[in-house]
Amino acid sequence: MVAVTDSTQTGLGSPLRRVGIVLLASLYAVIAWSKLTLTFDAVEDLRDEAGPHHVLIAVHSLSGVLFFGALAAVSVFRPAPVRREHRPIGWILPMVVMGLFFILGRPEPTTSALRLVIPATLFAVLGTAATLVSLRRLGSNFGVVSDVRGFVSSGPYRRVRHPLYASELVTSFGLLLVVLSPLTVAAFVLGAAAQVARARVEEQAVTAAFPEYQDYARRTPMLIPRIRVRP
Repeated sequence: MVAVTDSTQTGLGSPLRRVGIVLLASLYAVIAWSKLTLTFDAVEDLRDEAGPHHVLIAVHSLSGVLFFGALAAVSVFRPAPVRREHRPIGWILPMVVMGLFFILGRPEPTTSALRLVIPATLFAVLGTAATLVSLRRLGSNFGVVSDVRGFVSSGPYRRVRHPLYASELVTSFGLLLVVLSPLTVAAFVLGAAAQVARARVEEQAVTAAFPEYQDYARRTPMLIPRIRVRP
């Protein structure tokens, strides 16, 4: 077992790493701010017309504030890793995922159809709640790139190896439903593929630091939990 370094360190490393982390955190913060603006706008609309559409958009946007705000905060305030990522792919994939999130999360909703807004809000709320639970369990082991800060197998990590990434995909699907277009659909599909690739690259790094991760990976699904049906 590799010992975890002092959690009081920032873990940002070299100036280049600092720039990368600050860039990612800033992009998350920009999306969170845009969602906060949309929340205020939706609340203002409620004063003029208290329709279900405005309520749902307000809840949907507020979920986005919590989702992207939490990711921005934990991107910066983290301890030093026990194993740093030096492979370019370990940095490129998170940047790609973030760029695709930006495409999904930045635009204002383009639909008022309840058949889309209702499931979109449901996915956004559930995905955000699951993200916060996963982040709480992950704690200081969270990393933007494939730096290794520890190995967590409790809580939601008992059901799947990457509950945070699964939750992010649920949330991003909720974002997609209110801004449907060829661009956003492509961003979601590419983002899902990039998240899976990112998870595999991350697992290679974790296995190098914690060989016991192989046994955990063999018995635990990656993103979709197994459904056990009792006889």
